[in-house]
Amino acid sequence: MKKLSLVISEKTVISEVVESERKHQAVYFKFNYKISEESIKLFNEFGDIKSLELMRCIVDAELFIKFLALLPHLENLSIYTTYLKNKEQTKSLEPPRLKKLKRLNFRNSDEKFLTFLEDSSVQSFHLGYPTQYPMKTVEEFLKTQSKLRKISCFTVSVVDDSLMKVLIDLNLEKLHLECDKLDMSRIGNLELVNTS
Repeated sequence: MKKLSLVISEKTVISEVVESERKHQAVYFKFNYKISEESIKLFNEFGDIKSLELMRCIVDAELFIKFLALLPHLENLSIYTTYLKNKEQTKSLEPPRLKKLKRLNFRNSDEKFLTFLEDSSVQSFHLGYPTQYPMKTVEEFLKTQSKLRKISCFTVSVVDDSLMKVLIDLNLEKLHLECDKLDMSRIGNLELVNTS
């Protein structure tokens, strides 16, 4: 069941899914604006989940932290246009460290997700960050990722000195940067593959 994703929408009856003999390793929440506590049953039943995707969802922040605690084998996490609710109430909660997380795809979603994932060990990162959010959150996240070697696509409006310093300090093998404004004199010592 590594290749097939179990798709969970608002209409999915979780109790019926967990009765299946299949042991899913990839779970995909799609257009689910009411992810409930009942979803925890999925992670308890399919204890070896390696891939989780949230697309156009709304999830309670405390519930998301509970999800992470039940996913010690998670290798791939994708979060697309997904938002957290009640995130102010999570200050006392400490998100678990995802030691096996290798790939993170994050696009147009709540910046608080990155804060929850700071102590993970991401090796490959794909980022499309909403322009209304401060870049400081991304910088703080990147600083905690000592194993990060590849940023496959980083879409941002402006690359300033602060962000450039963080990127250079990462010791990356690959960086694909898409931005509206970049001062080429700032990156003169980098090996450039494509300057467009």
